[in-house]
Amino acid sequence: MLAVRRSLLSALLAVCAVAVIAPAATAAPRKVPPSFFGVMYDGALRGAALPTQEAQFDLMASSGVESVRWVMSWEGMQFVPNGRFDYDAADRTVRLAAERGMTVLPVLLHAPRFGRLFKGRDYSPPRIAPFQSFLRAVVRRYGSNGRFWMDNPDVPKRPIRHWQVWNEPNTQTFWDVKPAGAWRWPNGYARLLKAAGRTIRRSDPRANVVTAGIVGPAWRELRRLYELGIKGHFDTMAVHVYPQTEARVLEAVRRVRVVMTQYGDRRRRIFLTETAFPSSRGEVKPIQGQRQETKAGMARRLGRLYRMAIRHRRQLSLDRMYWYTWASGYRHRTSNFEYSGLLAESEDGQRYKPQPALRAFRNAAARYQGCRKNVFGRCR
Repeated sequence: MLAVRRSLLSALLAVCAVAVIAPAATAAPRKVPPSFFGVMYDGALRGAALPTQEAQFDLMASSGVESVRWVMSWEGMQFVPNGRFDYDAADRTVRLAAERGMTVLPVLLHAPRFGRLFKGRDYSPPRIAPFQSFLRAVVRRYGSNGRFWMDNPDVPKRPIRHWQVWNEPNTQTFWDVKPAGAWRWPNGYARLLKAAGRTIRRSDPRANVVTAGIVGPAWRELRRLYELGIKGHFDTMAVHVYPQTEARVLEAVRRVRVVMTQYGDRRRRIFLTETAFPSSRGEVKPIQGQRQETKAGMARRLGRLYRMAIRHRRQLSLDRMYWYTWASGYRHRTSNFEYSGLLAESEDGQRYKPQPALRAFRNAAARYQGCRKNVFGRCR
């Protein structure tokens, strides 16, 4: 009887060994760092019913998305001065991502009326002290030792470690100030970044401060920021590039890398927090300086961009790329970016149709992550 038990045990151990060894033997080597493949999560989907969002997060995970960039709106979380914060929407997004093995990159944006420096301007820079209170609250909730993880032990702990301070402040759209005022670009943003960086790091010493995504000739704007003393107040530089070719994306990142090296920040990393080749040809009037593709053209360029970026990733110190965007409407006749989603959303926001670019994204992710993923973000 003892011999039989030993035989069964030996057979069981052999089966287990095969089960453990087989995935390693078939998986290809991973060629990118964790969270490299990211998407922007915005638009109507954020307000969709929970089952719809769950289904989309499942699809994201199985498509190779490892990081979700989304706007953590101060305006949507605090409604009166010194009032309590409403964390419900943020809790939901953080939970959806964590359950699927994704990291979250929050864009800290949208000052409520009481927190704006300039009344009547939706994208006014925030008042520093109230903004710092907002930062302390969210970092202490979702950061390394955040309350959210203590209150929700059923959620896999994936603390938010990267925090992006504002969005495209070198444009009037997101930095609505008087051109000659003290808070004009880049002076005002340099002040905000320094204050925000101090607050984030004090609230979580393991946190990483990410600059706002700078759009256009980012290397020139970055030089102006360095001259205002931002060195040491951020950890990761963010860039937005919407160019005509894949090569121009990488050239923009390379020029940013050169400026960072010139100012002694060679060790700092870069995130490409927005890029896309919208499939708006024939749908939107031509836009100067931006290329418009067909749906098939967007898919081809996405695939080529990832191949080229990953080939040069190390020399550029490029650690993440976020496609803009996961889902969009594909019906707006004046917005180029409404035609850049990997999925097209229906008017009621309940149905999402995959576009050719989604297949290109999935293939690129599988190739460079070394495997196809399941809905939990794990290799199949």
